[in-house]
Order: sequence, then C-alpha cells, then structure tokens
Amino acid sequence: MKQVRSIGKNKKGFATIEVLIAFVILILCIGAVIMVVFGNQSVAIDNETNNEAIMKAQKMLEDARAEAKEDFNITEIVANPADFFPSSLDVLTISECAKKLTSEVTWGGPFRPLEIVFSTIVTNLDTVALLSYCDPISPGDWDEPEPYGDISPSVIDGQGTGVAVAYINGIRYAFLTTDASNPVQDNFYVIDTTTSPEVIDASDIYSIKVEDGLEGIATAKIDGNYYAFVVTDHDDAGQLQVVDISVPTSPTLIPTASTTIPNVTPGESAPPLSIFYYNEKIYIGTEYLAFGDPGFNHEFHVFDVSNPSSLPWPRWETSIDIDRNVNDIFVKGDTAYLATGQGSSPYTPLQVVDLPTESVVNSFSTGINKPGTAVFVLGDTLYFGTESGASGDDFYIFDINDLDPELSANSLDGSTTEVGDIFVQGQYAFIGLQGAGAQDTFQVWNIGDPEVPERVDTVCPSGFPLELNGLVFIENYIMASFRSYTPFRIIYNDATSCP
Repeated sequence: MKQVRSIGKNKKGFATIEVLIAFVILILCIGAVIMVVFGNQSVAIDNETNNEAIMKAQKMLEDARAEAKEDFNITEIVANPADFFPSSLDVLTISECAKKLTSEVTWGGPFRPLEIVFSTIVTNLDTVALLSYCDPISPGDWDEPEPYGDISPSVIDGQGTGVAVAYINGIRYAFLTTDASNPVQDNFYVIDTTTSPEVIDASDIYSIKVEDGLEGIATAKIDGNYYAFVVTDHDDAGQLQVVDISVPTSPTLIPTASTTIPNVTPGESAPPLSIFYYNEKIYIGTEYLAFGDPGFNHEFHVFDVSNPSSLPWPRWETSIDIDRNVNDIFVKGDTAYLATGQGSSPYTPLQVVDLPTESVVNSFSTGINKPGTAVFVLGDTLYFGTESGASGDDFYIFDINDLDPELSANSLDGSTTEVGDIFVQGQYAFIGLQGAGAQDTFQVWNIGDPEVPERVDTVCPSGFPLELNGLVFIENYIMASFRSYTPFRIIYNDATSCP
C-alpha cells in the first residue's frame, strides 16, 4: 500500500498562515492603540472646550451682576450668536427689588449640541426701603391655583375691601380691611399666615375697630416701626387713619394721626377710592369732585409720613387736579400712574402724573367710555385693567416710555366685568376680577412676551369666591381680599386634586 508523506512545502504553508495571523493581531492592536490615543485627544479637547464655555458663562454673569450693582434698571437681553460659543444673557425682572440673571453658552453644532447655563438672583435693598413690601422670590408654576379653606364669618366680619402684607419679627402677616356688616364689629384684621397657611385658626387672627367704610390699606416700615395706613369714607372722622402694627398681635389705632383731606368745598365730600405708599409718602385718590375755587376739589393727594414724631402726622403736602375718579395708584420714582374713572372729558382711563411738576404728562384712551380700575408697573412695563366694555378688552400691557400703541390688549372674561386688582411677579400677572364667575375670578397670565400674553391656569370646578378686589404675592402665595362674605383667602399652586 502506498503511503502518503508530508513534504517540506506544506510546512512552509503553515508558517505563512501563522505569520499572517500575527500580522492581523498586530494591526488590531495598533488600531486599538491609535483609537485610544485619538480618543484621549478628543476627551482632552472636550474638557478644554467645556472649561472655556464655563468661564465664558461665568464671566457674563459676573459682568451682569456688576452692572446691576451700578444700575439696577438693567433690562437688556444680550445675545452673541456669531461667536464660536453662541451666548446670551437673559434678565427677568422678578419684582422691583429683584432680578434673575441667566447666562447661556452653546457649542458643538447641530449633531452634538451642548450648553452650559448659569443663573443667579440679584436684589436691591435701596428699592426695598422705598416700597411697602417687595418679594425677591421668583414664582414657580402657577397652572393649578386653588384657595385654602374658608375662614368663618364669625371670625372675620363683613366684606373685604383691601389687603396688604408685611414681615414683622420673622412672621408673615396679612392685613385685611372690611366693610363690616355690623357697625360695632371690628373691621381691621391682622392674620398670621406663617404658622399654618392651610388652615387659619381664630387664634391666628387679631382685630380692632377703626372707622366705618374702610376702602383700602397700605403698610410701611418707618423709623423702625410698622404702620398700616387705611382710608375711610367718613369725612368727619378723617379719611386717612393710621394703625400701629409694630406689635401685630396688638394693633393700635393712633388717634392723633387721623387726617382729613383738605381743600374741599364746604358741604361736599371727598370719599377715598385708592391708597398707595412709596418712599415715605402716602398717595390717596378720591372720587371726582366738581370744580371749586383754585386749589380746591382735587382728586389726588400726597401726604408726607417720614417723621411720625412730628405733628401733624401724616402731613398733607400737595394735591393735583385730575378731574376724574382715581380708582387705583402706582408710584415709581417721580411718576404716578393713575387708573381713572368717571369725571370730566376727555375720557382718559390711564393718566401719568409727573410729581415734581404736579402735572399730567401722558395718558391713554381706549376709544370708548370705560373706566380704568387697576394699574401695576414692573420694570419698564405697565399693566392696566379696565371695565370690559363693548370691546371686550380689559387687560392692557404698555411700554411705560410709549403708551401709544399698547403692546397688547386682551379680554379676560368677555362678559361685563372689571379688573379688581393686578399684581405682577416674574413672568406672571396675577389678576382679580369683579363680576366674573367662580372659574374666572382669579386668573394667571404668562406675560414673558408682553405682546402675546397667555392665560396659563386651570381652575378646579369649585372655583374661587366672587368679587376679588385685592391681591398681593408673597413667598409663592397670593393673599386675596374679596368683596363678599368670604372676605379673605390664601391662594396657592399645585393643587393635587380638586375638592
């Protein structure tokens, strides 16, 4: 039988295969090493780029903080899209004493977009001293507002006519005025809302009797003490009354501070409609008064309240003839913004008064006879409410430097209503309506784009008490007064379920 034996060239073939396998392994190893090297280079470049973007965002924020320290009126949104690191600085005015600065830097292109965002809040203590109250807290989402439980009418008597807030000794207080149904009942209330805002107990409420017909309130800290200034329609008793609230659990009426609006034709009345505190002065608006002698029957009055120890206090300073009802007041700097109503022609529901010259320097007319009822200013933007009227529009937004035309005109309800009050905090306008249904009495509008504001809240079926005429934002709560027999409620957000 023939045997088959291996020959030498076959052994050479095996050697060749082994060499090829070795080359493949070597190439794979070199490829892996090269990939690791390039990967490390990519990580290093990414780290360097990231650090540069972080430093750029930080510098933008620090520059903005320094600018705000020099000039707190910083309002610009700065963008630099052409740079290798497109960047922007957004300034959100939270309140008159606080702004949120946000710097953003992007890089990486459309297939690998990257960004770094820094934000901080800057405050202005000088502004806080000018105002009765200023909250630096930015509001959260307000898409599901809901009122906390009711307070028994046996605890708070009458219908609400005004609300204010103050922090005193670390406690958050709300102050409420009412038009008491019983003339012997108290009508000035101090409410401790810190202990348990969800359930206000009778032990959290302190009250006194002032004069009948209370129509509004403003609080202030002056010379280390706290005061509540209230207006009443009683000419004989003095339309301006002052309550010492330095000890909130024991509010005290100051008889020597009772002040009557001067220079009114004998036999006529000057019922106050509005009150505002700014920079140690009290501003009061009254009903329209018919023409009288020169210097008489003015509707807008200014009182100096800077020195409580110097009588008379408050000290009447001056008055300005508006010739209309002064339904609401907002003062900023040397300018007073007035929501005005019935009176002489022309019908201008929004009037702007230059205080140093005591003259009306600007105005706005809706084109139809409907009164202005509420006004609020934040930054360079003015928010204005009216009766709804035939046009249906009752919420207007303006640039305070140019009232014509308005930035937007909006309908809040579409029925015969009027805006009871407006309070703006951050990106939201909180609005109270009178004459609206329970679903529309309280509304939240996103005014981030003032030319296209949008209502954002969804209200539970039970809704709110009717006739909301006063509201204040404090620590992400709304303290609200209602001209109804549910005179006071605390409104909060994020209701987990409707009752």
